[in-house]
Amino acid sequence: MKKILIVLIFLCTLQITATEKQFGVGLGGGNIVSGISGKYLLGNHTALQGVVGVRGNDGFALSLDFIMEFPPYLVKNKDVTLAWYAGAGAFWWHYSHDYGKDNYNWEIFGINGVVGLSLMLQKVPLEFAIEWRPAFFISNSDYDWYNGYSGLYLGGAGGAIRWYF
Repeated sequence: MKKILIVLIFLCTLQITATEKQFGVGLGGGNIVSGISGKYLLGNHTALQGVVGVRGNDGFALSLDFIMEFPPYLVKNKDVTLAWYAGAGAFWWHYSHDYGKDNYNWEIFGINGVVGLSLMLQKVPLEFAIEWRPAFFISNSDYDWYNGYSGLYLGGAGGAIRWYF
């Protein structure tokens, strides 16, 4: 009985804080980083979002974006809010792979733009986002795959699913 009471108190607290929708955690991915995604709402239709995870099979990566939602919302009612947003950010990727005799180890930095759609469910604090993420890569690699990961890349996309607390 005591365990059930503790779980109920926890769920009630979670529901109260979820309606404030200040911080979302979930999974995100795309052309730069795939992994654990977080988004913190700053107010005035602005937010910071980031992902900590991997890039490909052999790299650890981080990204951080500043984004702005643009009202009026595409859809806003008691069930959902559909908004579009845009912003900019930066990323870092450490790549390391051993191909026997050849060992590839380099750092990749860059800046990126973000344009996306966010669908926020109101009754369940869950967000679904899709994004176009053009990026400019700066690399110390001399490996010729993807131009050594240097230059402009316009084909990137991404998305996220986040639960808000």
